[in-house]
Amino acid sequence: MLSQEVVPVEYQPAPQPPDPAALLSPAERQSLRFRCMMVRQVVAELLAFAGDEGRAGRDRRRSVQHIRQISMYVSHVVLQIPMQHVAIAFGADRSTVSHACRTVEERRENRAYDDFVGAAERLTASFFLTAGGPAHG
Repeated sequence: MLSQEVVPVEYQPAPQPPDPAALLSPAERQSLRFRCMMVRQVVAELLAFAGDEGRAGRDRRRSVQHIRQISMYVSHVVLQIPMQHVAIAFGADRSTVSHACRTVEERRENRAYDDFVGAAERLTASFFLTAGGPAHG
């Protein structure tokens, strides 16, 4: 016959993976953030050049969101920075960067949008890439 005795089980939380930001030195984090913010500036300037300035309210917030999404995408695709590191540079989660990349990819079916993102990619590549490969170390 089976015993009716209740044995207490001690709860042990699952171990947490190390924080990816902690694996980067302060100099690496600073360099990463600088490169991603430069990409963001390129995208913002291109958008301003395309005549997207002077918007207010909701349209302005949407424009800022698009700049951020395209910047994350270009940082990941052109500079070959891992999504987790892009997230660190933008102060976001990896899932946010993944969503941004998917959103940009889906929108590239629109010819004008694809041309804009292509221009951002080319400018970023011309600033950061050398003949030897990507600038990400």
